[in-house]
Amino acid sequence: MKRREFISSSALALAPMPFASHGADPYPNRSIRTFVGFPPGNSSDVVARIVTDEMRKSMGQTFIIENRPGASGTLAAEAAARSTPDGYSILVSSAGPLCVAPSMYPKLGYDPLKDFIPITLTNTISLALVVSASSPIKTFAEFLESAKSTGPALAYASSGSGITNHLVMEMLKSAAKLNVTHIPYKGSAAAVTDLIGGSIPVMFDTTPALLPLIRGGKIRPLAVTSAKRLAELPSIPTIAESGFPGFEAIAWNVILVPQGTPSAIVDRLHIEASKALLTPEARAGFQKLGLIPNPTPLAETQAWLITETEKWGRIVREGRIVPG
Repeated sequence: MKRREFISSSALALAPMPFASHGADPYPNRSIRTFVGFPPGNSSDVVARIVTDEMRKSMGQTFIIENRPGASGTLAAEAAARSTPDGYSILVSSAGPLCVAPSMYPKLGYDPLKDFIPITLTNTISLALVVSASSPIKTFAEFLESAKSTGPALAYASSGSGITNHLVMEMLKSAAKLNVTHIPYKGSAAAVTDLIGGSIPVMFDTTPALLPLIRGGKIRPLAVTSAKRLAELPSIPTIAESGFPGFEAIAWNVILVPQGTPSAIVDRLHIEASKALLTPEARAGFQKLGLIPNPTPLAETQAWLITETEKWGRIVREGRIVPG
């Protein structure tokens, strides 16, 4: 997805003053609950804290982070969907609970495209294909050669079945016609530990999680999944330029509110979140993690979720992927 730096023109006219609609109490007049479906320290959690801290400064109310990890982020999404649509409950989520889960869970307790109004994307995140620093595999081409010659004996790790770093390898398997074996872990940390130790030869993961280990010389990146090379890893090629034109798979986060939230409040949150993402403080926080701020217009955010749902859903169906 092309990076955009967007602020609605109405943001320029919006002063940081109390906001009211049709005689109602000024919005916001109390703290705003922020659901996150992953534990503290996860990229979604960190993004939520950076963005809402900037929104707090502008809106004059506290944003309370409510971590509800479990079921690949769907517990928090369901809780948010069932919340009162009054602007005092928001969700910061990712592709898994919103675009993957509908194809994996036959009885999901919410419909991501019907039960939420997307406010804006917050950021995009590239993934990297990595091996241990001690691995004999030095390049992406060598990985492909090893995978094709070894076949199912070559295992790859992920942080769980249906998680983005699992599905990206499924995309590559389809594109490159590979037949490698998936080993799902309960979280990224355990998988990366085994990768470093040599128990697992290869895996994809998000660059924010991997950059400290890459810089520390513990793992070696072979390729990235973004359309363009990363500023943090300028010597590492994209998969698209390595023989697979058009290959792009990025993780991302998005802010949403329950369906039925008044349009005036949706607009206010959109403007405030968009401004927050482009503050120097938010940019600095994102840069440290290798994240790219990416505020988007309301309609474009909805279109993005539809496209991503179709893409990841197709991968789930073709790979016959079930919850692990």
